[in-house]
Amino acid sequence: MTEPITITQSTEADAPKLWRLAALDDRRAPQGPALLAYVGDELRAAVAVSDGHAVADPFHPTAEIVDLLRFQARRDAVAA
Repeated sequence: MTEPITITQSTEADAPKLWRLAALDDRRAPQGPALLAYVGDELRAAVAVSDGHAVADPFHPTAEIVDLLRFQARRDAVAA
């Protein structure tokens, strides 16, 4: 992947985007705070901070993005 990835913390306003992404992935949306990965303005993956539960866009390669989000969530937990 050569496009930049933007990682953000989820907010209540992100809930509809998370539900859509979870529906695409045929999984439940992450519960509680999550890290979100955007490629451009498109949400590609999300990982719950509490347990690492992930949802990702099945129409794009996202395994490395999910790994990156899980790494960042672990790193943030250690730093806290």
